[in-house]
Amino acid sequence: MMRCVWRWWRRASRVGWILFGVAVVAAGLVVLGSALLADLAVARLAGPDADPADLAAAKDEFDRWTGWANIIALPVGGAGIAIIAVEKFLRSRSTVTDDGPLIRALTADVENTIRRELDYRQAGDPAPIVVRWSATGRPAAGWDAVLGDGTAGSGLPLFLDGDAVDIVTRFRELPRRQLVILGAPGAGKSVLAMLLALGLLENPEEGQRVPVVIALNGWRADTEPLSRILERGLVDGHQTILADAGDPERVARWLLEHRRILPVLDGLDELPAAGRAEAIRQLKQYCALGNHLVLTSRGPEYEDAVRSGDTILTSAAVVEIEPVAAKTATAYLSYPESRRPLWEPVFAVMRAGPDAPVSRTLTSSLMIALARSAYQRDPHRPGELLDFAKKELVARRLMDVFVTAAYQRSKGARGTANARRWLSTLAYHLYEEGTRDLHWWQIQPDLLTRHRRLARVVNVGAGLLTVTVAAALCGAVTDGGSGAITAGSVALPLGLGVATQVLGVYPMRPRPFGVRLGPLPILGSYLATSVACGLAVGVLTGNSEVAVVVGATFGSVSMGSVLRRSVRRREPRDPRFDNHQLSSSTIAVLSLLEAMVGFGSAALVGGLTDAMVAAAVLGTVTLLATGGWRRLLFRLTHLRLVLAGRLPLQLARFLDDAHRKRAVLRRAGAVYQFRHALLQDHLALVQAADHTRALMNHGDKAAATRLTAMLTTLGRSDEVTDLLHHRWESGDRYVARQLALRRIESGRREEGLRILRAASTDDRKSAKRDRAVLARLLARFGMLDELRSRADAGDDASAERLMECLIAAGELDEAVRRAIDRSECDSGLIRSLVDNGRLRDVRTLAESGEYYSIEGYLEHLVKDARIAEAEAWVGTLPRYQEHGRRRLHALLFEHGNGRAALRSAREAHAQQVEGAASRLALVLCREGDIESAVEVLRGEPPEDTIATQLADILLDADRTAEAFDVLRDRPAAASQSVARRLVDHLVAASRGDEAVAYMRARSAVLRRFAFGELVGLLLRLGRLDEAIQTVQDGASYDAVLMVARSLFDGGRADEAIELLRTIKNERLWGEETVEMLAEAGAFDEIEARADDGDRAALYWRLDRMVATGRGDEAIALLQARMTGDRGRPVWDLANLLGQLGRIDEATAMMRRSADAGDNDAQAWLDAADTDEPFWKRNA
Repeated sequence: MMRCVWRWWRRASRVGWILFGVAVVAAGLVVLGSALLADLAVARLAGPDADPADLAAAKDEFDRWTGWANIIALPVGGAGIAIIAVEKFLRSRSTVTDDGPLIRALTADVENTIRRELDYRQAGDPAPIVVRWSATGRPAAGWDAVLGDGTAGSGLPLFLDGDAVDIVTRFRELPRRQLVILGAPGAGKSVLAMLLALGLLENPEEGQRVPVVIALNGWRADTEPLSRILERGLVDGHQTILADAGDPERVARWLLEHRRILPVLDGLDELPAAGRAEAIRQLKQYCALGNHLVLTSRGPEYEDAVRSGDTILTSAAVVEIEPVAAKTATAYLSYPESRRPLWEPVFAVMRAGPDAPVSRTLTSSLMIALARSAYQRDPHRPGELLDFAKKELVARRLMDVFVTAAYQRSKGARGTANARRWLSTLAYHLYEEGTRDLHWWQIQPDLLTRHRRLARVVNVGAGLLTVTVAAALCGAVTDGGSGAITAGSVALPLGLGVATQVLGVYPMRPRPFGVRLGPLPILGSYLATSVACGLAVGVLTGNSEVAVVVGATFGSVSMGSVLRRSVRRREPRDPRFDNHQLSSSTIAVLSLLEAMVGFGSAALVGGLTDAMVAAAVLGTVTLLATGGWRRLLFRLTHLRLVLAGRLPLQLARFLDDAHRKRAVLRRAGAVYQFRHALLQDHLALVQAADHTRALMNHGDKAAATRLTAMLTTLGRSDEVTDLLHHRWESGDRYVARQLALRRIESGRREEGLRILRAASTDDRKSAKRDRAVLARLLARFGMLDELRSRADAGDDASAERLMECLIAAGELDEAVRRAIDRSECDSGLIRSLVDNGRLRDVRTLAESGEYYSIEGYLEHLVKDARIAEAEAWVGTLPRYQEHGRRRLHALLFEHGNGRAALRSAREAHAQQVEGAASRLALVLCREGDIESAVEVLRGEPPEDTIATQLADILLDADRTAEAFDVLRDRPAAASQSVARRLVDHLVAASRGDEAVAYMRARSAVLRRFAFGELVGLLLRLGRLDEAIQTVQDGASYDAVLMVARSLFDGGRADEAIELLRTIKNERLWGEETVEMLAEAGAFDEIEARADDGDRAALYWRLDRMVATGRGDEAIALLQARMTGDRGRPVWDLANLLGQLGRIDEATAMMRRSADAGDNDAQAWLDAADTDEPFWKRNA
């Protein structure tokens, strides 16, 4: 019964609103016109010679018509409220009683929707690509859980594999009807899911649930329940069908609660990373209730979500789409038959093996489909794909040709270029917004401008100017020049109020589906608006009574909208309209209603002019506040982009055409998206490159570097080379290597070398690298003469390369001569000389002061047992004698000749050679004669190095007391390692007091370098109070942390926190401190530190938010810190977004910083495409 009443009410209300509007407009025009004529008659008869009777009759006529105006205008608001109240009541009472017609209508609508979408995507032209799938090796439930308890332990597996044709049969074999489809980007997950849904609809079973494809792209699982996204998906896609049965949201909820729907959820991977684990948890709960489900996702994202949340869909089968086989790809690309000969070179490469770039690219259904669409007609030839050396470049070429082919046949060259430019602009807009969903209201005024802030100011200023000029014109009509000035002066602040949302009845930004706005915020908004409108009318009319009446009436009549606004919002079905403002027709009706109410109320206490002013003010404010202002700003932005050739004039028609006819866009729920994220990213980069080129041409020097990187990514080698050449000719010497190598790779060797020769003469630090590259290339090309001349001129890089070439060519004579001249060579020359028996040359090099040759010649002498000669020869070296003696002793030990080493050391010591005592003690220790080593060192002057070595030897012999005697009066002498060993030995010998005294003495000399050691020793000895006093007297950050940790571990948390508060330096307030406070439960202290800007405390707060699923709050927190500071907070926010999986938003933000000349942001972007992006390094 209620459903029938609801249906008839909807029809009647539509007709009623139309008739109501027509009646109001017609009556209003008649009354307004008659009242205006009567007013003119009064004015005409008001002269000195006027007939009193005629004048009185004219005034009576005017009063009569204004009375009719009141009679007509005042009930309008009441009628509107009544209709809204009735509609609200019927919505609340609507329910589904007989679902048979509803299910049949919904089934037909779903099937038609899927067929249209598959047709738009050209998925069945002439037949779907045969993709194969099989059970995945990723985390999934066991087969006993998937098949149900009846098969547990039966050993009968369910073989899940097949192709797109088999998917329906295999799905119905699953007892629980729960399936997860995984696949790589472009593998065909969405199409396979739609084919599954379509197959279920074409051959329905008794009592089958209706499969409805629902995009997950807008779901925030951490704040929104699964039921809400399912309701929204139903309402977005099938609102008309649901509305015939009652309130669409209530009907959708009923269908879900009564299990009439099979949700086909597309795109788990499109959710933020932090929300995927929660999404899996909710999906598991949904499946546990026995609901049917199909879910698609990229494999790695699904696996990460399962592992991070430690949850799997315990009763769902998980399959993964396999790469398309070469045989399947060639069969699909062979259609139409006339194009097959052009594909044969590509097919031959694909058959030859899977490693070629084109073979690796054409393994996804997306790329295969793009390839056939791109090369179906001339002039495009698929053989060009073989020219690209990387898979990424093949894919980018396919996407370029696909877009061109989509428009070329019907649009021509010019139309195709325009379409490509428009699509690239939209892709770049989505890239900057960090989203995949296309909403027109999100197009920012500063899109593709050189001066972003100025563009925003100009856009808002133009809107205000439009409103002000319109108001001034109206004022001029009614009261001449003074009226124009007054009206303009009032309109400007009133429009500014709407612009800043102070007076806005409707917000400028969308709210999530299902969010109810309480009446209080709306009432506050209406109150402010009413007061402002009353003031404006009062200023314009000079009549305070009119102002009060108009303000009160506006507020009263607008109360009806509060009822409307308290109703839950939903997105409209048509993506050409937004989800947060009213349609144009509704805006017009509301504006007209308010204008009529204003006219009638003002006419009660004022004249016709007052009534007209009130009508104009209320109608204009309503128009702006309910969406007109946002539309005005968008139209101004749109107009600018149209004039710049960046967007089409008829944007909605272009989007619809790109979806329905070109298969460039797709529908995801109620919004447009690009056919695939890869296509969007590619077109966005194309537009970014064009925009960066424009910035470069207008004098942005940093833009040239960014443009080079972009063009390189796009694979536009010729453009990169031209750009590098332009930069080189403009004086940018830093591009020398890149340009030279490109010239050489293209066969222009001499030009490349000439560039490097010119760059290598600079004084830049990087010129050293240019010289090294030039030397490497000269060696590679065998240009030894130039290498020689450059080496003779003092170029070290050329000398090193020349030496390598000479050694490789066996020209050892020249190599030796050059090494002697430079007194420098590498070990390679020494090895070659030794291998060729040219030991005399080795000796000559050593005697000239060459470092490596000393060891080479000594090793030769030791091997020949010419020890005496070696000892004598070392003493004749002009350089590195100490190095030679140490290497000689080491070689003697290595070759088992310790006695010779000992004798040599004794002789050097006897001759009082510098450093001989230390070497002799070392040799004696190696021989095991510790006592003699100690005696030798005791006989030397008491230097720090001797004392340290002596103490070390004594400690090795467990002679702690003697070691302590050596170092007691020399606390700063010992190295850190020897001091630690001494303290360890003293403590082990129960001489802790002496160890503490020694460390205090060291701390007095070395200060902070030894404080940590002293505090650690005190804590080790259990002297906590003494350690506390030490750090209070002044100690390092590490020492404070050690004492605080000991206090905390000892149950003295309050004292630990009090001690930590003494650290004032933000840089020293580290993660360990915050963790200790957290363990102590001192969360308020950490929060206070975070509020004061402490980075470690802030990151603790952020980590806590992310861990509890409050990623959006964490992002908002960092966004707030960005106010006035575009430095570190931007970097932190980008890394947080990356960690949460919102890569597009992070990239868009850093791209804006890079576009503004931030080189660090460009480095972040460059790293984003690597295996180690910054958000992983800084996690």
